[in-house]
Amino acid sequence: MRKRFALTYRIAQKEILYNNIRYCEIMLRILARIKEGMPFRRAFLSRVEDFEIKEEVLHNRLIMRKYFRELTRNHEKLLNKKLCAPASKRGSPGKIPQELFNSQIPLLRISRGCAALPFSPLRDVK
Repeated sequence: MRKRFALTYRIAQKEILYNNIRYCEIMLRILARIKEGMPFRRAFLSRVEDFEIKEEVLHNRLIMRKYFRELTRNHEKLLNKKLCAPASKRGSPGKIPQELFNSQIPLLRISRGCAALPFSPLRDVK
């Protein structure tokens, strides 16, 4: 009985890790598309060929929606604060400004094969 629960627990942990690695790969591909100049909405909603099938796209995007929403909001705040952009030049909410990729603010830090934000996505930048 105890071995069965231990085995079930380890299998579940491996599935979680596998899915997290897969989501990181998908996010990196989406961010690379945005960096190349593809519009955000098109890059976000189009399928990543190597990692997902057509039926998984909507489910995966719902999982990643919060990450990308917070990414865009926090980077807009960083750009507006760091670059001291006037109000007329600030980007509209929900878009990643193209100046972001030309600035000195890193979009992602990659360490040991995983993507990590250079700041906490769970709290706003003040």
